[in-house]
Amino acid sequence: MGYDNAHSVKHAKKGKYAGWRVEYDHKHRHARDKGVPYEFVDAYQLLKDFFTDVDRALEAHRKG
Repeated sequence: MGYDNAHSVKHAKKGKYAGWRVEYDHKHRHARDKGVPYEFVDAYQLLKDFFTDVDRALEAHRKG
């Protein structure tokens, strides 16, 4: 799991002429996740969101 802006998010194409929207801020929910868009607001919100996701991942790991 991680947040990054080093590359654009790879969107699934919907139809032959699907538009392409370049978004660099995104997060990966697991190692094989291609990324989902993340709207960066500020560093404080980024840290809050990151640690909320860490807590969620740890809880899921404990249950599974």
